[in-house]
Amino acid sequence: MTARTSTKSGSYGQLVGRFLYVDIRNGRPDIAALEATARFSEYGPAGKTLRPSPIRSPLKATARPGYSHTIFPKSHEAFDLLCVGTHRNLIEPGLSVPAAGGAFEGPPITLIDQGVYLNSALDVVGAGRLPITAGVWTLRYEFYAIGFPLLSLSIELRLTDWSKPVATIISQEVG
Repeated sequence: MTARTSTKSGSYGQLVGRFLYVDIRNGRPDIAALEATARFSEYGPAGKTLRPSPIRSPLKATARPGYSHTIFPKSHEAFDLLCVGTHRNLIEPGLSVPAAGGAFEGPPITLIDQGVYLNSALDVVGAGRLPITAGVWTLRYEFYAIGFPLLSLSIELRLTDWSKPVATIISQEVG
């Protein structure tokens, strides 16, 4: 399996911003890569030691309702790497807010939180935000498929302008 990145503006549920995708290619002419699944494994500022991801759930399979693809021989499929943008939370009257000591009263409020988010299987609201700030970061992803060796992909993410993130593949290792 090999990879290439792309970006697109859009929204997915509560996430709005620039989505970064990676295409994973199955170069084999004879077998499909079954249950191809991705996860975000490590990250850190460029040039520094990488630390484990706080979110290790499978990443969203692009254009599918699930978290894995079947990648047919000599074909490719995409995964959502991340979204640089905003997460919108709507707080309705009557919602229990422990920090406020009870239920929220008043008109509905929309909270907007800008950051870097994963679109993963972790089903806790707002849990997809990564502790990434402006600057240059190294992100490592892992791709698994039945009958194929692990594909480890390192990406340089440049966040100098939050509206125009740039992702570049800096290494691919099979093994």
